[in-house]
Amino acid sequence: MATKTLTLKFPYPDSKPPVYKSKAIKIDGGLHTEQLSNAYKTTRDVAVELRSELEPFLKKARERVCELIREANGLKKSLREVKEELRIAREELRLTKDALIVANTKNLHPALLLLEEDPNEWCKAEVDTEPY
Repeated sequence: MATKTLTLKFPYPDSKPPVYKSKAIKIDGGLHTEQLSNAYKTTRDVAVELRSELEPFLKKARERVCELIREANGLKKSLREVKEELRIAREELRLTKDALIVANTKNLHPALLLLEEDPNEWCKAEVDTEPY
């Protein structure tokens, strides 16, 4: 069985790019290295300086975010308490309505007839049912 060899085509012989030699171009390696080193050090110094200037602002922002989170947690607790009070008030309204109906089985008071809806359903769509 004969095996087929795969030959890759490279743009250059032996896959080596051409080397252009020009005696007119002179690069001083030491100077180039020194310039790169200076650029790196300057960038590092600027970054350190910017960080030192930004740290107070970041610290204040962090404190404010933590304060707002604590405030939101407190509001969630008070919202839970208000929802519980609302549930209790609705239950008391329902019980009162039922007691009035039982007490006035013969002569219902006209104001009682105005309570068409169940008090538990009043503004129920506006209450957030999402648990906290």
